[in-house]
Amino acid sequence: MKIAIIDDEQDARFVLNRQLQKSDVPISDIQEAEGVLSGYKLVQDFEPDLIFLDIKMYDGTGFDLLRQLDRAYPVIFVTAYDEFAIKAIKHQALDYLLKPVRQDSLNEALQTFQKSMLQRQRQEDLRKSLRSKPIETVIVGNINGFEVLSAADIYFFEGANQYTQVQLKDDTITSSKGLVHYDELLKGSQFIRIHNRHIVNASKIRTYQKGDGGCVTLDNGQTLAVSRKFKANLLDYFGGR
Repeated sequence: MKIAIIDDEQDARFVLNRQLQKSDVPISDIQEAEGVLSGYKLVQDFEPDLIFLDIKMYDGTGFDLLRQLDRAYPVIFVTAYDEFAIKAIKHQALDYLLKPVRQDSLNEALQTFQKSMLQRQRQEDLRKSLRSKPIETVIVGNINGFEVLSAADIYFFEGANQYTQVQLKDDTITSSKGLVHYDELLKGSQFIRIHNRHIVNASKIRTYQKGDGGCVTLDNGQTLAVSRKFKANLLDYFGGR
């Protein structure tokens, strides 16, 4: 497990680091940052499994940091102020620890995290099992009704405001449904959300180029960007390569 500690108090980081090492949870690496700016860079580069986050820091708040991240991370707030508990809950924090942190409270918080990870893994295993048989057809709604398309003919879906463009090999169909509709409809299939604007047919992908998010090239030569937010969808589908 990789853990990030983001706190502007050096002594607090030192103590928490020592307490984490005393816990029963297997930890592979602990990295630290002292504020919102450095914390943001740490999270982007380190991609921790769990973040211990202070609230009031010299260059902003822990909430400011969370709003900047492009995806949700498991967070345990560690602070000297108890008046932020409700706000922390709204940010879906796993736990809220008051300084000075007691070892038993820390251990309980880590157990909560492990339980949530186990539940998430079970959900992911179920999702992968449901993906064992690719869908064969996709119903594409339009203003006049709907059209039944062979899934093999679809390269990708592209969001266009409240509409969606369905890209085929030699044609483009405009659907009256938004991209969110197709994201829900196609979950667990061979269609992968890779960007705010794109859902791609995995069978059409020929190469993936690493980068900030990276990009994929399809068998028709088209290239689509992969956002950091949805990069994990692509890597998970192809076995985390």
